[in-house]
This record gives sequence, structure tokens and C-alpha cells, in this order.
Amino acid sequence: MRRLSLSSTVSRCLLFARPRLGVCTFVCRFLLVQSAQRALHAGAPAFVSPVLTSRLISYGQPSAFRRSPSPSHRYKLFPPSLSLSSFSTVLAASAGRHTENAARVFIVGAGIGGVEHLTVRAQEVLKRADAVVYDSLADEELLSLVPAHCERLFVGKRGGMKETSTKQQDIDRLLVELSADPSKRCIVRLKAGDPLIFGRTRSEIEHLLTAGVSFELVPGLSSLTAAPLLAGVPLTDPELSRSFAVLSGHDATSASPADLEALNSIDTLVLLMSGSKLEEVTGRLIRGGRDASTPVKIVKWAGREEQEEWSGTLGTIIEETRGESLSPCVIIIGQVAKLHLCCPRAGGEAPEEEEEEERSQQKGNIIDKFDSFLLDMDGVLWGGGGVIPGVVETLRKLREQGKRLFFVTNNSSKSRKQVKNKLEALGIPAEEEEVVTSGWAAAQHLQSLPEKV
Repeated sequence: MRRLSLSSTVSRCLLFARPRLGVCTFVCRFLLVQSAQRALHAGAPAFVSPVLTSRLISYGQPSAFRRSPSPSHRYKLFPPSLSLSSFSTVLAASAGRHTENAARVFIVGAGIGGVEHLTVRAQEVLKRADAVVYDSLADEELLSLVPAHCERLFVGKRGGMKETSTKQQDIDRLLVELSADPSKRCIVRLKAGDPLIFGRTRSEIEHLLTAGVSFELVPGLSSLTAAPLLAGVPLTDPELSRSFAVLSGHDATSASPADLEALNSIDTLVLLMSGSKLEEVTGRLIRGGRDASTPVKIVKWAGREEQEEWSGTLGTIIEETRGESLSPCVIIIGQVAKLHLCCPRAGGEAPEEEEEEERSQQKGNIIDKFDSFLLDMDGVLWGGGGVIPGVVETLRKLREQGKRLFFVTNNSSKSRKQVKNKLEALGIPAEEEEVVTSGWAAAQHLQSLPEKV
């Protein structure tokens, strides 16, 4: 696929014409056909790119051009709606070519949870967003990154909740409307996981392209791979899984017998959006020939504090999860699902009492190793004009255990007595002999040197 060139000085062709201006339309079409002829004679199909820069305004809709099957009409102009083949070409070209200054809409993958799993590029874009349009599965913690003036627009869609879910066509329209607002130079479409995996992103991009709105795709960490990893389940393994397939719950429940046979020939299946259809999915796979003893692992809210996991087989997982709310989850089916390649503690958090006891033991071990503690002051004992919380209590406990404390500062302009007075004014008991200033230390060093004769 190559773009048309209307002259030797034009590197890219952008065709715009008001439908009512007959002369303009005729001229533009004439130029288009002439350029297309040269491209087609060279054996390459032609496409007029609808991609715009931020300064270029569309006066009409771009048209796709291709060979006509009719011998009497060798060339034909098609209406503004983009064919699937031309869409894929424009998407590939647009996503790779737009610069940060040109893009108006950023379609951002929100990853699997908090900021720690967000890409650096996604964080950069969110921090300068003028408007953010986000889904129900995008963690609202991410909204803490956006500026105070940023407009926040929730457009969540959840399966089985059509009445309260935002329609896709309304989201498509909203993105175009926001891009027409000159005050919104950076519009973020925040989508859970990766925007191009079960994200309905194609519809949104088609509308942006038709409206001449430039965009950038920002990848995100998908639960497809992250959930198995965080549960210690490898999707591929030299002995247990040489391939895996990804599908939605709808795909699994609507698969034909031939499709089920093909699916059952794949070592590992990863199902997204399938929590509410678990019983139907497992039943169909078993009836399609998959062994009921095949291991199953379910991971809910992967990467978040509330992450939960269930293990079983195709034949037992329904009972294992009965009464549980599984959505949103990732379901892994295959022999690898029986693996748990995590540290012993990673599979489940220790009780809070055990964690606190371990932390106390670690602190005790450190304290027991030393008799004396050298303490810097600014930034360690106090900061911002006040004592850091917990400092007074900690120092008191150290003294109770017979530890020696020394308060150290490189401020040579203060005497030991002045530093002692400041400590006491902040509620920290101290003796002058416990204060070590850089001036006092230098004097002690000089006094220890032998006198010159």
C-alpha cells in the first residue's frame, strides 16, 4: 500500500472536498484518478491518507480508492466509510507516524491496576491530560496522576448491565466532540489492560480517522499475560504447553463442534471475560472432548491488593468457586495451571499478626547488634519545622535498652550547646556530650595532632 503523490513536490496526498462544490470535487477527483493511474500501473494499490496534522482542518471526508471490478469503469471512488483493509493500513501508518505535538487523542492502556504497572509513556500522557475518558476496569487510582483542571468522564461498560453501561457509539461520539474543543489539547482514552485486546478500540479509531483527529496508541500490560505470571503459571512450558490460545467467554460458549475440537488440541487456553459463564464454558469443553481432570486456575483482580485465586479441574472448579463473584478474572485451562512458580509466601499473604511479629523481630535483631547509634538530625529527626512522627518514642525506647545516642551535624556554625537546646525545644532529650558538630570534631582532631617544634 502506498500513498498517492499529486506532484513531485508533494510527499503525501490529503484529499478534501466539499460535497456541494461540484467544480472542486471534479478537480480533486481528476487529480486523484491521474495519480492513482500511475500507482496502479506500477502494480501498487492506492489509498488517500485521511491522517491529519493538528493544524489541518478537514473540509470533507477522505475517500478510499481501489480498482473497480467493472471493465467499463476501471477506477471508482468509494464513500468516506473505511473498508477493513484500508483501516488496517491507516492504523499502522497513523500509530507509527504521529508525533507527540500532533496527537490530540491518546488511547492509553491502563494496565492491570495501579500506577506501578503503568508504562512510563502512559504516566507522561496522564500528567498533562485535559480530559480523560475511562472505563470501569481502569483503576481510579490512576486518576490521581491527572492535573486538577482535567475533566474526568466515566464511560464504563460491564457485561450483563446494559442499562447502566455506556453505549459504544456514545463513546465514539464523545471522543470526536472533545477533540473539537480547542482548550483540550490532550485527550486520554484510558482503557483497561492493553487497548487493542478485547477493547472495542477499532470503532473509536475509525471515528477519529473519519473526523480527521490525530491519535497515538499507548500500550498497556494486559491481564492476559500478567494474571498467569502473578499466579506463578507459565503459559508455555517445554513439557506441558507448547502453545496457548486466548478467547472470550462468548467465543468459548458459541464455538461450533469443529471449533471446540480445534481448541481442545491446544495445550493451554486463556479465557477473558468469562467469570459469569464458567459453568457453561467448562461443560462445553468437556463435551467437546477435553478431559475433566484438566487443571484450571482462576485469577481475579490480578496485580491488586484484592487479588484472589482458585484452583481445580474442569470437573471440580464449579464447586470450588460456588457462591463466589469471579468477575473480572482470567481463567487458565491446561496442565500448566497446576504449577505455582512463586515464592512460598507469594501465593497468599501471611496473617497481619505474623507479619507484625516478623517486622518486630527484624527490628529487634538490628537493635541488639549495636550499642551506639549515630543520628543525623535534619531530615532524620525533624523536617519541615517539626519532629518526624515516631522519633521521640523510638529514641526513648533505645535509651531504655541502654543504647548510647549521638546527634551528628555538619553545621559548623552552631555550638554543641545550641544544638542541644534545639533538640530539647523539639521535645528530644539530649546531653551536650551527645552532640557532635563538624566544628567540634575538627577541633578535637587538631588537638590530637603532635605539636610542631
